[in-house]
Amino acid sequence: MPSLRRCARSRRGSNAVEFALILPILITLLAGIVEWGWTLNQQMMVVQAAREGARAGVSTPRDDDPETAAQARVVQSLNDMGLNGSAATVTVSIVGAYPDELLQVNLALPHQPIIGLVPIPVDLKAALTMRLEEQVAP
Repeated sequence: MPSLRRCARSRRGSNAVEFALILPILITLLAGIVEWGWTLNQQMMVVQAAREGARAGVSTPRDDDPETAAQARVVQSLNDMGLNGSAATVTVSIVGAYPDELLQVNLALPHQPIIGLVPIPVDLKAALTMRLEEQVAP
């Protein structure tokens, strides 16, 4: 029986050592999951901002410059969502001929990591195309 007691005493503290070896891996895994979720959230916000800008552009009368209205709405929407709208690259163009004109909104925003364990420069991008609505005077 004395050998069992000696064996139990020699393993004392091994759990703490094993936990100390596994802890950095668990923290890195958790940080990666948080960063991935943050990136997906930012991508959804970028797509939503492009959608709002395109919607503002197609509902603006042709004489009131829909491109400028769409671009301003994209930047405002990004700022409202807590992203840096001034860092965004927004291009808005009208393609096609009347009555089949399309408004294209392209948006690129540099990714802002929340933790930044892996500093990879990534641009979050969104492209949206909507048909210009015909404005009828009341």
